[in-house]
Amino acid sequence: MSSISIHIENYSYAKSRILEDVSFEIESGNVTVLMGPSGCGKSTLLRILMGFDSGASGHVGWDGQKTSFLDWTSNQRLFSLVPQVPHLFPWKTVFENVFLATDPTLSKAERHKLAFEILERVGLGASGQSFPFEISVGMASRVSFARALVMQQKCLLLDEPFAALDAVTRNRLQIWFLQKVREQGLSALFVTHDVREAMNLGNKIIVLGTNPARIRGVFESKKQVREASDENFHWENERELEQHILALLDDKIFQ
Repeated sequence: MSSISIHIENYSYAKSRILEDVSFEIESGNVTVLMGPSGCGKSTLLRILMGFDSGASGHVGWDGQKTSFLDWTSNQRLFSLVPQVPHLFPWKTVFENVFLATDPTLSKAERHKLAFEILERVGLGASGQSFPFEISVGMASRVSFARALVMQQKCLLLDEPFAALDAVTRNRLQIWFLQKVREQGLSALFVTHDVREAMNLGNKIIVLGTNPARIRGVFESKKQVREASDENFHWENERELEQHILALLDDKIFQ
C-alpha cells in the first residue's frame, strides 16, 4: 500500500474552530507520531478519521483514491482504532472479544480462524479462553491491539494506548509494538504526550498547536524503517530535538 494522505481544512464544534489546515502523510510500514497540548484536538482528529465525528472539510487519499470527509462515515475501511483504555467486555473471553471485531460478512468458520490467527500473532493464543479479569493490563492492551488488527484495515490509529501503564510494562509493549510493525508491515498513527515515547517509536513526529490546532512542527528520521531490535537507531541531536519539541508543546510560548 502507498502512503495515506490526510488533509483537514477545518473542523469546528459548538462554534469553536478545533482543527485548521492540518495536512500530513502516513507512510506505509512506518509509525507517524502525533503530539500536541492537552485538549488541542488529537483525539478529535482520530475520531474524524474513524468516521465517528462528521462536519470536517478536507479529504483522505490512498492508493490513487481520494474521498471527501463529507462522504466519510464509520463504515470506512481504511482505519482501525486502538483506544487508550481497552474497554474489553468483561463477560466475554479474550477470544470472544476479538471475534466480535471480525467482519460479520465472513462465515463463522472464517471469523473463528481469523480471530485465532490474530491472537497467535500477538502472543495470546494460549489465553483465548481467559476472561479480562484473569489477564494483566499489558495483556489487555494486546487484546485491544488484536481487535484492531482483526478488522484488517490498512492503518492503525493508536490513542495513547500505553499511557496508563507502569514504566516497565510500557517499555515492554513499546518494543513489542515495534516488532509487530516490522514483522507485519503495519502503518500507524500514534498519539502520545510523552516526547521520549514519540522518539522511541516514531519515524516521523508531528506537533500540533491549539486554538485552533495547526501543525507547529514536523520532524522526520532519515532512517525509513524503525526496527525494535536496532539499538543503533537514533534521532540526530536527540537532546536538542527533545527540547525543541517540548518548546513547541508549551502554549505559553505561543500566546
